[in-house]
Amino acid sequence: MKKLLFSLFFIVGLLIGGVVRAENIKLFKTDIEVNPDSSINVVESINYDFGSEQKHGIFRDIKIEQKIDATSSYRFGFALLSVTDVAGQKYDYTTERAGDYMKVKIGDADKLVTGQKDYIIKYKINGAINNFSDHDELYWNATGDEWEVPIEQASASVRVAGTAINKTACYFGTAGSIASCVDSINKTAGVFSQSNLAAKQGMTIVAGWPKDFVTITNRQDYIIDKVVQTKFATMFSETFIGASFLFFLFLIIMLSGGLDTKSKNPIVAQYSAPSSIRPSEARFFINRLGFTFSAEIISLAVGGYLKIERIPKMLGMSDYNLIKLKDVDGDDYQAKLSRLIFEGSNEVKLTKLRSTSFSNKLMEINRDVTRNLKKAGYLSKDINKKAWNFFIVMMIIFLFVISSIIFINQLNLTLSLIVLAVFAIVIAILTLVFFFCNKLTETGADMKNYMQGLKLYLTVAEKDRLEFHNAPEKNPAKFEELLPYAIALGVEKKWTKQFDGILRQNPSWYSDPTMTAFNVVVFSKAMSSFSTAVSSVSAAAGGSGFSGGSAGGGGGGGGGGSW
Repeated sequence: MKKLLFSLFFIVGLLIGGVVRAENIKLFKTDIEVNPDSSINVVESINYDFGSEQKHGIFRDIKIEQKIDATSSYRFGFALLSVTDVAGQKYDYTTERAGDYMKVKIGDADKLVTGQKDYIIKYKINGAINNFSDHDELYWNATGDEWEVPIEQASASVRVAGTAINKTACYFGTAGSIASCVDSINKTAGVFSQSNLAAKQGMTIVAGWPKDFVTITNRQDYIIDKVVQTKFATMFSETFIGASFLFFLFLIIMLSGGLDTKSKNPIVAQYSAPSSIRPSEARFFINRLGFTFSAEIISLAVGGYLKIERIPKMLGMSDYNLIKLKDVDGDDYQAKLSRLIFEGSNEVKLTKLRSTSFSNKLMEINRDVTRNLKKAGYLSKDINKKAWNFFIVMMIIFLFVISSIIFINQLNLTLSLIVLAVFAIVIAILTLVFFFCNKLTETGADMKNYMQGLKLYLTVAEKDRLEFHNAPEKNPAKFEELLPYAIALGVEKKWTKQFDGILRQNPSWYSDPTMTAFNVVVFSKAMSSFSTAVSSVSAAAGGSGFSGGSAGGGGGGGGGGSW
């Protein structure tokens, strides 16, 4: 009987010992620095306990691509900086792309480790900052929620160069959990912590700060169209031999009239915009960019169709009310824009427009810009025919290339690496072809010179204005008339500065309850903030972690384990 009891206690002891010595993460500490260019530097300090197991090291799967919908995803810029221990000694590691993740495999296949080991992983991320009308924000899955082992203690901190964190939130658990973890503000930093995270649980943090301390990148630049990406992938093998053919075809198109007609008129200062040219169309003539949401809203406001009201919020953050004053007659793109914004209502908050569907509808309106220019005779009407002929020739080449590449790949399997490089060149050529296929007519070339003259007038310093002949008097009416065009051409600050001492009150279409005394500098900043807020709507920025946030949300994430 005693032997039986001893055996049972021995077995239970082994089981308990096995549980105690199971693998886990003692501490997962994440320190994040937000840089002025809106990139972030992330330092992950992981104290990993292998227990009694003998392993080579750990792997960390960092999520760098997030699904938006069935056809598109958001891909962060990622650069691994270093992998060391606490003393700064470098570990052996390898990296590889694995689906939506960057896998960092740390350790030596010829060596075994056991017990507790420290791993310091440093990397840089671009495209992680969310831009809202009233604040900038980092919404980040600090630990990841796909670890194979539990985490005893998780902590994180966020700092922003030049300013202080003024708002925080924290969530923990499995993906989608809204359980709150500890968050606070320590001097200028946001700090977060949570203990006893089970396997497949993580900690997600949110930190907000005032605007204008970081330069926000365009989030639209990081959106990947999966459908287009798949089509491009199938074209890799076709482009290697076809690249040379496409290059010569490009030259033929350019030499046969693909370049714009040159205007015979000199560029001279212009003091007003043509009544037939809207702000987005003016922008097209200068830099071939199309629809500009912020300039068109200001244009509608100046025209008496809507009013803009700033809504102050806590900590200096703000939203904007757009109030419809009257309908826009007709069916041009400004009328479509007004209907899209209000959709039957007379008032809407700007932040309510932030959605992918709204952004997609704006892209439809963007196409109206070039349609209008073609219809008015500013762009050549044989564009579509030229583009269609180009694609017919290209597809004939591709049919030939397909069979050629199949044969070549049987002889040289490394060809695919060369194709990747050539593919980038081909895409650049195709972009140039279609860029110049929107060919300006002689009338269009004259209008381009006119718009360059208008931009000259909008940006010229007062000391140089004496060179202008018959320049109109500067007054509030002239300021409002050309403000939408200044925004469209990216020179609104220079234009506003010229009216210091002339503008003495807000325009009738703009109100701000916090502006007790009018100041041109303050108004200029207000217009810039409004333009930034509008741009964030048209770019369909990611959602805020302060409203509807949860564990597993935001950027970052992933998981890891041992090997």
